[in-house]
This record gives sequence, C-alpha cells and structure tokens, in this order.
Amino acid sequence: MAFFIETSTDTGYKNSMYLIKAEVALLAFFLALTAIAVKVSYGVLASLPFWLAFILLVFFFRNPPRKPPSNPMAIVAPIDALVAYHFTAEEPFQGEERQILRLRRRHGGIFSLFSPAEGQILQTWYGERYQRPQRQLSRDRGHICTAWIRTDEGDDMLMSFYRAFTLRYLQMRPQPGERIGQGKAIGLSTIQYIDILLPLDAEVKVAVGDTVKGGETTLGQFAHRSKKERF
Repeated sequence: MAFFIETSTDTGYKNSMYLIKAEVALLAFFLALTAIAVKVSYGVLASLPFWLAFILLVFFFRNPPRKPPSNPMAIVAPIDALVAYHFTAEEPFQGEERQILRLRRRHGGIFSLFSPAEGQILQTWYGERYQRPQRQLSRDRGHICTAWIRTDEGDDMLMSFYRAFTLRYLQMRPQPGERIGQGKAIGLSTIQYIDILLPLDAEVKVAVGDTVKGGETTLGQFAHRSKKERF
C-alpha cells in the first residue's frame, strides 16, 4: 500500500475527519443492508463477503474515546503500542543526543494517530537517507517521516516513523507551521514502529515491555525549566 501524507488547515482537518466518519458510517450501513439482502435472496454463504467487509471497515476505522492527561508537560503515546526499547543516541536529523523511546504497534490496537504534545510542527524530514539511531531491527526497511515538534513551553521533540513491512499507511494531517493538541487525533497510521525522541532531561515514566494506549498513556514529561533556559 502506498504511503500518504496529507495537508490541511486545522479547520479543514476537523471538517475532513467529520466527513471521513460520515462516509465510513454510510458505507458500513450500505454493506450491512447489502449483506442482509444477499442473505435473504441467496443464503448465508453468499452474504459472508459483505459481512467480512463490514467487520473489517468497522475494525479499521473504530475510534473509541481516549482521555489525555491533564498535565501540560506530559508526553502522550501516539499509538496503541508496546515499549520496545529505551536508549540514548545521537539522532541524524539535528545531530543531538536524545533519549529514544521505540514503540512497536500493538496487535488489535486502533489505527488512530495521536499528537504526543501540545505545540507546533516546525519541520518534517522524509526518505530513507536518514540512518536510524542504534538498535536497528532486522525487519526494519527504513525511515519514512520525522516530525519536529516544539511545545508551547519551548521543549523540542521528534516523532519518527519507520516501516517494517510492505503494508504501510500514514495519514498525518498537520504540516509544518500548524498547531497540534496534546493527545488529539491527527491522522491514521498502520506504521509498525514509531520513535519518540526526547531531551536528555525529560523524565520517562514507562519501562520496556509496558503496553501503552495512544492519546491516553503518559510516556514521560518534560523537565520544568524557564523558557529562557530552553532556547
């Protein structure tokens, strides 16, 4: 499946998400009606493909409510995942030493992508020319996209997406210059691995092996410093 990055303003993003939900609901309704009609006319076996399509559609686009933490300094999990690694390395985007939390998508989790912090996307990097910081996974096939996020308190963090399989889909609406809200849905993603790159003084609150919920679980928090100290 192809890799997608789509752009829109905040208002456009909200409107498009409402439109996606409406279209999915309408499609699911017609699939259910078709399945029932086929079952009545041709029997249960003939209706099974329509029921399967209905179930897959509902499964992929399901979006149960998530409650983000109230702490503005908190760093929120962007996807439903397992914490695979926590280490320190020099990242290839800005050449800085950072803590790296590597998240592996959890089977059965939702496909919504959530913002890890409140702030603004300053820059994005694309392509496979960027070497992944240490602990390369054997199935990893390269870098897809990295977003540089600056929080309202002046902290910088990076969020990197790496593919491990041929099947991959990433729809991240906000682009450089646009604002994102802590724990808010910002797109859809089937990407298997996401790296969260944090300042060395950030406090990590999860351990390797922990299961986290996108848009809800606190991965850590930024250090309390004045804005003057951050820049």
